[in-house]
Amino acid sequence: MISSDQILQSVKRAISIPASQPLITDAVILGFADEIISSRLVPLIESYDTEFFLQLVEIPFVGTQQDYAIPYRSVARGLRDVLLIDGTGNTRSLPLLALEDVNLYINSTVISGFFFKNDKISLVPAVPSNTTGTSLKIWYRLSPSKLISASECATVTAINYDTGGFDQVTVASIPTFATTGALADFVAKKSGNAIRGFDKTIQNVSGNVLYFSVGDVPSDLSVGDYVTPAEFSPVLNSIPNEAIGLVRSHVCYRVLSAIGDHEGAAIIFKQDIPAETKDFNSIMSPRIDGEPTILINRRSLVRGNKFSQRRWLGPP
Repeated sequence: MISSDQILQSVKRAISIPASQPLITDAVILGFADEIISSRLVPLIESYDTEFFLQLVEIPFVGTQQDYAIPYRSVARGLRDVLLIDGTGNTRSLPLLALEDVNLYINSTVISGFFFKNDKISLVPAVPSNTTGTSLKIWYRLSPSKLISASECATVTAINYDTGGFDQVTVASIPTFATTGALADFVAKKSGNAIRGFDKTIQNVSGNVLYFSVGDVPSDLSVGDYVTPAEFSPVLNSIPNEAIGLVRSHVCYRVLSAIGDHEGAAIIFKQDIPAETKDFNSIMSPRIDGEPTILINRRSLVRGNKFSQRRWLGPP
């Protein structure tokens, strides 16, 4: 795993920050790391098409509501796929429609697709009044959380599901953020450090026990995992351990530039970052060596009619 403490130690081993630069604090260094992760590392990993950040949410239809918000923690405010599940459990993919073509579907009796409306997806045509059992299944890429110290998070020591009307999580100590009504995330400690659940409301705090609504604590939460403030984590989420060198070099470059050591920054920019980017690329691609990727031409003339039927009517 890549922890916030490891990033700090790695940066401080690589460069010396003068004592006369009191503004370059640990929090500032982690802030640089957050910027590098979101602007450099996430796009680089996404370029491999290996679904490191993939997340699923299912949203039940609400009456005749036509617009549904894009998950606010998705990378680049984008989506991976949008599917419709009908009342009988059939699933079909919804296509993205050009805004200019939306009017072509206004007489359709089924939901034909969607278009983006600012920060929402808008279903086409309007949602029918009877949507019992119907929902949207949205695949999206979940952004890594911002880095904070492990001391600002809680370490899980015991879990009791559906006990006394709550899911109860016992932690080693109660951090400052953990108060009634606060939002919390659940983060795995093991390498990969997946965000197991997020934006869950703490219903009560008693002793070293955090109380959540039944069903809010993920079933795969384990002793040793973290309960963190929403959108924060003491470990880097869903990013391979081999990225530590690349993160360190980018952060060192930012720090040296900030304190005016342009010579040192230039060395890192010209030597370390290119070399570590090359090494990281060689490790990351492909993600699996022994299996080919099956590619389906969804627009081929040979399979066009059958695919069209399955796309619009659901699985056979």
